[in-house]
Amino acid sequence: MAGDAKNSIEIGSDAIWIDGFGRIGKTYGVRQLIQTDAWRPFPMYMIEFTYTKPAKPGEGYFASSLLLQQGQTVSASAASNGTLMRAVRMFQEEGHRQGAEVIGVAFNEANRFTADEYEHVMSIVNECEKTGRIFFFFINQTDSGRFGRSAIDKRPPRHIYGRFFTTSHQYTGLLWSIPNADRDVQLASDVALAFREYDEELIWPEGSGITYTQYFAPKAYAAGWRLGTQIDRKRPPTSPSLSF
Repeated sequence: MAGDAKNSIEIGSDAIWIDGFGRIGKTYGVRQLIQTDAWRPFPMYMIEFTYTKPAKPGEGYFASSLLLQQGQTVSASAASNGTLMRAVRMFQEEGHRQGAEVIGVAFNEANRFTADEYEHVMSIVNECEKTGRIFFFFINQTDSGRFGRSAIDKRPPRHIYGRFFTTSHQYTGLLWSIPNADRDVQLASDVALAFREYDEELIWPEGSGITYTQYFAPKAYAAGWRLGTQIDRKRPPTSPSLSF
């Protein structure tokens, strides 16, 4: 996912879709991107928002939700375009404060977007392009709606499609098997590598130097038992992926 995000930013895309089924760790994966910077091609300021499902969507509601999630107040009588410009300035000011060349905005529950929401996002892009660049991560639960890409009520117009629907990453969660394309560079499956973390890397209690497996199964660990050797016994019969 980090590689696809990096490539999307470098080729000049305005967004990447993080597609996947519900409850496989898409949001957690994006939060890892927010918390780390080794993958980033440019200095970035990154932030996450959750888009709620409004009874009466509109530009004012969209912009207000951004401001409110950042602890700002919004007047009930404020004009919608004024509220949107406040949200734009919020992004620009924080990006400037952090020395960012690119502002990265992750929208959790982007599957709730209709065509109108993308018009509001386009307005933000147009304003931010006057002084810099903004890039969006649309976290999309593919099994939540009728049309695959969110609850969008109609095919987006070309100017929206070209901006926001050109790059994507299929998020799978942890795979039980090594994909054919990765067999030359990956020696064990995602699940096996995760289990080995408990055997070799994750420490409990903190600072003790004792791994999780060693702490919770000391006799078995001393006898040579390791969680990473139990993959076949724990694998569900029909599960292609697993998320922790």
